[in-house]
Amino acid sequence: MTGICNLCLKEKELIKKSHIIPEFLYRQSGMYDDKHRMNFLCLTKNDILQNRKTRQKQSGIYDRYILCADCDNRIISSYENYASNAIYGTNVLIEHCPDCINYGDTNPIFSICRNVDYAKYKLFLLSILFRASITKDVFFDEVKLSMENQEKLRKMVYEGNPGKFNDFPFLVSTFVTSENIPTDIFINPAKAEQNGKTTYTFVFAAMSFLFYEGENLETDEFDFFLMKPDNVLKIYHLNGEHGKQYFNAIIGLK
Repeated sequence: MTGICNLCLKEKELIKKSHIIPEFLYRQSGMYDDKHRMNFLCLTKNDILQNRKTRQKQSGIYDRYILCADCDNRIISSYENYASNAIYGTNVLIEHCPDCINYGDTNPIFSICRNVDYAKYKLFLLSILFRASITKDVFFDEVKLSMENQEKLRKMVYEGNPGKFNDFPFLVSTFVTSENIPTDIFINPAKAEQNGKTTYTFVFAAMSFLFYEGENLETDEFDFFLMKPDNVLKIYHLNGEHGKQYFNAIIGLK
């Protein structure tokens, strides 16, 4: 099918299958069975609140004819390859391997990971936010950036420009130490307004990614946990009761 690619904005042959969440994230989360079939729960917040386990899937969420092969297989894949190898991979070259230190008691409160490439990792995450904003899949209905900000985000991803640390900043958290929160679920992203800022919270593979929409944002209240060009990634561990409360807030359970 020929059409306008959402990333390069050129008329090209569009590919039939563009994953919104990279497929390797499902694989790294232990969502494949012994026959290499994917099996995970794709839930909306209402599903969880009503104790429904629907949309059990054996393929990651994808959309048709939204990107050309060059943008999907070259530009976006370059960001995914970095994250897959350096962040989630094994047998990583020492010069590419993050050096992480946990801070806390038996369950660390947060981790500081050095030697994480700011540009590549940020563009990897922003490419997910961009795809979630342009897809027609109802699972991502709440991820709708303003046209102005979506265009800014498109240029950043297409041009390989991660911007300043307060341009579309993000916070990374994990639920891996929270016993009651399973790792094999993906929850539809939630849009919220926080102190005059628009945010989108993604939960997948026992991790939470909180994106702030816009450029040159005031970040004083959460500055410590932002990733900056010093190549240091801070990850907050949402464990115990704190993790449960945060998870409940995401799904709208008070």
